[in-house]
Amino acid sequence: MSGESTSSDRHFQTGLSGLLARFFVARRAAGDPFDATVVLPCLIFVSLARLNDLGRADFRFVAVGLILPACMAGLWIGSSLGVRGIGRSMLRGILVGAFEGAAIVGIAKEGIAQAEALKNAFNLMYINFVFFWFFSLIVGITSDILIQTEQEWQSTAWRRTLAHKIFRLTFGLDDIKGVSTAIGLTVWAIRILVPMVVLWEFGISPWSYLKNRIGNG
Repeated sequence: MSGESTSSDRHFQTGLSGLLARFFVARRAAGDPFDATVVLPCLIFVSLARLNDLGRADFRFVAVGLILPACMAGLWIGSSLGVRGIGRSMLRGILVGAFEGAAIVGIAKEGIAQAEALKNAFNLMYINFVFFWFFSLIVGITSDILIQTEQEWQSTAWRRTLAHKIFRLTFGLDDIKGVSTAIGLTVWAIRILVPMVVLWEFGISPWSYLKNRIGNG
């Protein structure tokens, strides 16, 4: 796309937007980070899971070691491939989850029944799929916008308006009048994440809360 354009014909050239545009162009030139977005998430999660199995790490560290690498991998893929890499990111999340599920069977102190092993693998595949997809989507769209040429920017104004409207409706930001989408998204994240942390501290599953919260909009 416009990643091959020169810096002189890009719409965003100055300030933070220009800095990000140059960053994304460099990431596009580096290509698909396949090894880093498969090996690193698996290695981090398996290492923390093993430490937890030995009683040397709290389960919360394992959860962080599952979610944070998946988020970072999604960000990396989105910045390197843009929107065209979203499908690839989703499949890669499933692949990473399958590897992690297989590794759990190998590092557990006691044998795991087949049904439980399959359930664990499915859950890991689903969690990785969601975070790989979500963060690659956000960064992929952002990077595609920032590296556009001036001509492309002018010709796609209607698409940006439509995408912005869909984005606000998806995250329920239209009820927050008079604020930017960035601020609205921050408020949405606080609404979701703060209760999850509180529930976790009281021993209540944050995943059930998240499912109900998103399902109820």
